[in-house]
Amino acid sequence: MNSYSSPHQLSFFSKLKYLPLLSTGTFLRTYYHTCKIIRQLQSSSSDKIKQYQVKRLQEILHHANQHVPYYQKIFSEKNIKPSSIQKISDITKIPLLTKQLIRKNLSTLKATNFPSNAFQLRSTGGTTGNPLHFYLEKAHWLGIHYAYNSIYMQQAGYHWNDKVVSITGINSIKMYHPFFRTLELSSFHTTSKYLNQYISDINRFKPKFITSFPSALLLLTKYQLNQGRDLQINLQGIFCHGELIDSVQKKFLEDTYHCPVFDQYGHREQCVFATTCKDSSYYHVYPSYGLVEILDKDHQPVLKQNRKGEIIATSFTNSIFPFIRYKTEDLAEISNEACYCGSSYPLMKKIIGRTQEFIITANNEKIPLTGLYHIIAEQADIIKECQLFQDTPGKLIVNFVKDENTSEKSIIKMKQSFNKKLGSTIHINFRAVKEIQRTKYGKFQYLIQKIPMNDN
Repeated sequence: MNSYSSPHQLSFFSKLKYLPLLSTGTFLRTYYHTCKIIRQLQSSSSDKIKQYQVKRLQEILHHANQHVPYYQKIFSEKNIKPSSIQKISDITKIPLLTKQLIRKNLSTLKATNFPSNAFQLRSTGGTTGNPLHFYLEKAHWLGIHYAYNSIYMQQAGYHWNDKVVSITGINSIKMYHPFFRTLELSSFHTTSKYLNQYISDINRFKPKFITSFPSALLLLTKYQLNQGRDLQINLQGIFCHGELIDSVQKKFLEDTYHCPVFDQYGHREQCVFATTCKDSSYYHVYPSYGLVEILDKDHQPVLKQNRKGEIIATSFTNSIFPFIRYKTEDLAEISNEACYCGSSYPLMKKIIGRTQEFIITANNEKIPLTGLYHIIAEQADIIKECQLFQDTPGKLIVNFVKDENTSEKSIIKMKQSFNKKLGSTIHINFRAVKEIQRTKYGKFQYLIQKIPMNDN
């Protein structure tokens, strides 16, 4: 399934696997192939894993040198030959890839040996207020996503036929996916108006697993305990993603549901996939997904235990738009210890960032912000920046900076998107501003929340 392994002519037949009727086959082939690769490395030694990563790194570099104009130019200017990368530490010869560089070189980062209908435009969640656009290989990326998540969940006994409740930022209040046996609930409706219904829905559905933004599941759990209602289910595992979950919250969920709680760190860019296991809270970095470096502010490797640095990632899954030494802008602490589970995967002790943020309704109820980020991403072509501000329960101010493409029609569209997500729970006031101020450290803050938070 590695498209870069054998260059193909851009004929009519090369486009077929991306057509709607055939893309399911592409998805399934990618899924099973990826699962096979993951399982092969699960019991491998550290040396075997390093050998695998060096080989994959060489493959993606050769592909980039042959088919990606941006890297052809960079490698030529820097006199970098992919064949000179013989060990992992040699990767430092390659310049870092920043979000600013991606925005400036979006078209030249696209691989030329893929048909036009293979490219699917995606974007980051926009937690910095300025979303990043990039491309993934249509259908292929989804197969990869499901493969890694399936293998990750299998450590808790998950089987493809098991029922799962997913609490994320979907548009509808709830949706059911019979093929995946998954009931999706909206994280934007975790208020008392809907939580009673959610509890009833979950009790009827009787899932074995829950996957959720931590903030949304915590709101639901605390509500049902305060109301004296029980989730009458026998969970085998809880899988958190999208935000960080601290040790106190993790223990609270484990004590309430009497099952292990796992956490996941990943990117829409498909550069890093790391998960905790049942034996520790350390993040196991999947070596087949990509190569991870932790660099200090001087771009030197962080080697000592408990020292933090920026996560720099090279994707092994995205050949259509290669991310090589990508600055994620997330921080992590490394660990040189071995996990009790026996895995030889590289470990990160702690991920720093991705905090849980909330908007407060007029009834002083919390709405998790995480699933809202992509609304700004959808409008990124007509808005420079956007920042949310709240100092009064039930009222939200959306400050946005126009660019030359911003029209009244596009502003109306943005308003409709926000109102569709938040419904009647929040009154939203939209304000066009000339600029959005940074913090004293020069960073963009997506939400300015002036309302004191409590633990209820």
